[in-house]
Parts: sequence; C-alpha cells; structure tokens
Amino acid sequence: MSRDYDLETLVHQMERQPRYSKTAPLAQVMDDLDFFESIDDVVAALREKWSGRGKTATAAASISFVLCLMCLFADAFSGVVAWVLGGVFIVSLVATLVCLSKNHGLGKRDLPDRRYQLVMYLLRRLRKDIPPDEPLTLNLDLTDLDATEKWKGSGRAGDWTTNDYVDPWLQLQVRLADGTHLRLTMEEWLQKRSRSKRNYRGKVKTKHKSKSSTVLGVQLRVKPERHPDLVSLEGAARKALKLPACVTDTRLDVSEDRLALRTRLPLEWLAVDPSQNDTQPDYSQNEYGTGTPNQSRDINGRWVETVPDATRTFLMMMLSLYQVLNYSTASQRKSPSRATP
Repeated sequence: MSRDYDLETLVHQMERQPRYSKTAPLAQVMDDLDFFESIDDVVAALREKWSGRGKTATAAASISFVLCLMCLFADAFSGVVAWVLGGVFIVSLVATLVCLSKNHGLGKRDLPDRRYQLVMYLLRRLRKDIPPDEPLTLNLDLTDLDATEKWKGSGRAGDWTTNDYVDPWLQLQVRLADGTHLRLTMEEWLQKRSRSKRNYRGKVKTKHKSKSSTVLGVQLRVKPERHPDLVSLEGAARKALKLPACVTDTRLDVSEDRLALRTRLPLEWLAVDPSQNDTQPDYSQNEYGTGTPNQSRDINGRWVETVPDATRTFLMMMLSLYQVLNYSTASQRKSPSRATP
C-alpha cells in the first residue's frame, strides 16, 4: 500500500470506512494494518480539532445571543452595538453548524479500531509460526455493521418488527511453519427491533431495542497421513477445550483432515494486546495464556470477564485445537511400528 500522500488529505478523500483484501507475506500485511492505525489517529486528531472549534463557536454564539437579548430589553447598548452582536451571533451559529457537520463527516471515516487491532495482535503472536515468505490471505471489512449492504431481511418477532444484519468482517488464512493450514473467521450479527403503540392520550410512541452477538471460528486443516485416526480423538478434543467462561454455543467438528471450533461472544468485545497484560496463573502453563480486562472470579474460582477479550478467546481456541494435534502426534509415536510386507 503506497504511502506517497498526505494522510490528512487521504482522510478527507475517504467516503467511508474501507474494505481490505490482500494476499501477501506477513510483513506487508502488518505494514498495511499499521497504516490503518495511522489513518485512525489522523481522524481522531481532526475530530478533536473540529470539536474544539465547535465548542468555541457555540460559546461565542451563546454569549452574543445573551447580550443581544439584553440590548432588546434594556438600553444598556447602542443600536450599533446590538447590530454587531447580532452579526457575531449569526456568524458563530453558522460556524457551529459547520464544525458539527465536519465532525459528523469525520465520524463516517472513523475506523473501528478493535477490528484491525485484533488482527494485529493475533498476527504478532503468531509471527514466529508463519514463514516470512508464506502468503497470508486477509479479508478485513471496516465498514459499519448496520451498513445497507449487510441487511439480510426483515420479519416479525411477536409485536416487534425486526431487521437483521450479518457482517462476516474477518477471514484470515495462512499455512503455518508445521504445515497446518490455519483459518480464522469472525462474524457479527445484529437484529434491530422496533414497536409502535398508541397510548391512552392518542399519541404514538415507538420503542427500539436490539439483539446481537459475535461468532468466532478457528479451523486447522492437516494432512491425514500426519495425523491418522483424527476422528477417533473427538472425545479427547472436547476434553482439551479450555475457553473463557464468557463464551457460549461452542461447537466442535472433527473430520479426517481438519478440526473446526466455533463459539459465540457478545457484540461488546475488546481487542487486548496480549503483551500488555500479565499472565494469569490459570493459564501460565500454555504458550498463549494471557490476561484479560476487568477480571474477577465466579463461585467456581474460574476467571470471568465483564468485557470479553476476543484476542485471548481466539488464542485459547487455537491452543485447544493444537493440543489435540499434539496428542495425535504423540499417540502415533507410541504406537508399535507395523511390519513391512
């Protein structure tokens, strides 16, 4: 991705958040993700600038309006002063509207930082397992969850009118150094609900609410000859699952050449950099164990998260599946060699 342009100019030229699709070595993909972070920093700085200008213009409009009222109801100022104050009020009001418009427009260009940061943190943790020249395929959608093109239809749920949105915003595929093909996916689902009722006064009131969730998927595809009888290890695979207590609807599929794990998180998840968190003693034995935000323990002594950490959830899903592959490899080594006919 070229860097031969001014970031602020690029931000103003953007109509909305971008979609990113690329197959390239890890270093190039990480460079592009860093570029998204730079764009987001520029957007945040511009929004702060226009917000500050808007506050100043609003204050000027308020003060000039109050002074104009004083001119109307008292003889404290001359007519010329009143006209000047009226002009200041109009100019300040227009400036306020311009600042609000600019800030709103920049809001449409504001990138959902947790999305690209999640990918950055995962790739940083997996960097040593990805050969430098191995092509990595990443499809990353940074547009809004409720964008028009993500609308899947409307329906009814009791008295509520529903509108469903599905956003499969993340697909990442790469072959790791051990030959395993890794695929990560993330999909967000949103259902907007509305209901209108007429009260006893004859006034119609409309209520709005929503339901949402996030589905995480991890798939490991292997060569059957390297991991024979993988299907027979499905029971061991289920016992190997060690996921955060906040996940729901976990589904494990085992076939001859792949392991696939899907689970669900609330829509309000975080992307936390594993390097910025202390390792919790519960998971200090594994390679991917990391801390989580806003932690506490439940009645069974397990760590629970008030705001789920999607980075940690992905890493624990991958670790759980890899434990099954390691068990398969160990079992194959222990089995007696067959006689050659």
